[in-house]
Amino acid sequence: MNLFKKLFAGRNGNTAETTVLMRDDLKEIKETNNIDDMNNIKEFGESIEIDENLFEDKGTPEKKAIASEKKTGLSEFIEKDYYSDGYNDGYDYPSENILNSSVEKIKSDFILILEKTIDEMNNEIIKLSEHTINISEISPRACSLTDNRIKELRKLILRMIEEKELCENNKGMILSPINSYVSGFDKGLFTFTQEKMIMSSTGLF
Repeated sequence: MNLFKKLFAGRNGNTAETTVLMRDDLKEIKETNNIDDMNNIKEFGESIEIDENLFEDKGTPEKKAIASEKKTGLSEFIEKDYYSDGYNDGYDYPSENILNSSVEKIKSDFILILEKTIDEMNNEIIKLSEHTINISEISPRACSLTDNRIKELRKLILRMIEEKELCENNKGMILSPINSYVSGFDKGLFTFTQEKMIMSSTGLF
């Protein structure tokens, strides 16, 4: 039977895109499917349109892009270029007061970030605890995941509290930023002394 060829002729042939079933086609349908009642069709010559979009190839569905992880405030603080900051300050402001105040500023910023991080972790623990209660009778496996995450967060909070205490004595995670800044400051101060103080005085002789 050439019925399907007629139906889809508009896709590959030169006929119009909208396929039309005429009287002979309807007769063929009746004979093939033993349709006794043709009253549902208003007229033998009435057009039956086939939406070409039904057969359009949509392709493979695109996967949603996974957002990349954002750096935390703590990681950004640790990764900052303190050496360059120290060098610029040592060159532009060669003073012990500037050095000391800058080091204290670094320590103060670090403590603020630790406190903010602790607050965020506590908020996450609260949300996870509420979620655990809601799903406790539904999915023990999911509860296990949230419980493990809560334990991990509590350990991290204890670590942050310890870092706050170590920071007061220039120890712990704060040691690296301070050392980098002081080294940069010393280099900047040396360059300033060499260029502005020593080199400028050689013209006297």
